[in-house]
Amino acid sequence: MANSRSGMSIVEVVISLLVIALMAAAGLNAAGQGARTRLAAEERASAQILASSLLAEILAQPYRESPTALGPDSGESTTNRATFDDVDDYAGYTQSPPATVDGTLLASASWRWNVDVVWVTGANLSSSAFETGRKRITVTVTHNSRTIAEVSGFCSYIFEESFQ
Repeated sequence: MANSRSGMSIVEVVISLLVIALMAAAGLNAAGQGARTRLAAEERASAQILASSLLAEILAQPYRESPTALGPDSGESTTNRATFDDVDDYAGYTQSPPATVDGTLLASASWRWNVDVVWVTGANLSSSAFETGRKRITVTVTHNSRTIAEVSGFCSYIFEESFQ
């Protein structure tokens, strides 16, 4: 009768462990990439919400108070949004961390939003150094010094006349 051996040799055990280790590494890599992708998507969504909320606040303001310059008028605060009373008061505004007008924090200190307000021409919406009756408002949201979202809106001055 032939001598038959049952069981695994040390070489077979080593090869099996190597295959299992490679499969585990691939699985962990895929799980890590999935977590990074999910985190990046959440970060983009949060930034988009922050940018859109500030843009909506700005667009709810009147077009202008002073036709000569962008930014807060003389005597107005450059940092207290509660005192902003027209669109161009937000020109150059920056805040970290983002907060509501009443000071309620919306994000951690690693987040920042910046506002750019410029006059634009009607033909191609390029920047203008002079009052054109149209403004482009751009809100940029950064997280850990990386730009995550940027939204823009436009407003225009409508001349109102009384008809009697």
